[in-house]
Amino acid sequence: MALTAALKLNFAGAGVTATDDAANSRTLITIPGGGGGGATDLDYLGGYVAGTYNDGDIVVAADGIAYMCVKAGVTTPPEPWPGVGIAPVGVLQRPG
Repeated sequence: MALTAALKLNFAGAGVTATDDAANSRTLITIPGGGGGGATDLDYLGGYVAGTYNDGDIVVAADGIAYMCVKAGVTTPPEPWPGVGIAPVGVLQRPG
């Protein structure tokens, strides 16, 4: 089932926090991890611009898809994953 496109995200659940990172013009979302993995810091940075990205940085590329960086020091533009499982920004599908 496709969800209605939305311009806002709502992170809910135990321990989820959002803090202002004014020095980097970012909002830092912390989602506690399970199984001893610790917390994951996700930074939504908006539209992609050339620069250096690190694990947890999320940008929207020209194709309208949000990409999450999964390693530190990435300087190349986002690349689509070959295969299924990608959705345009604002269009999420529930499994099943």
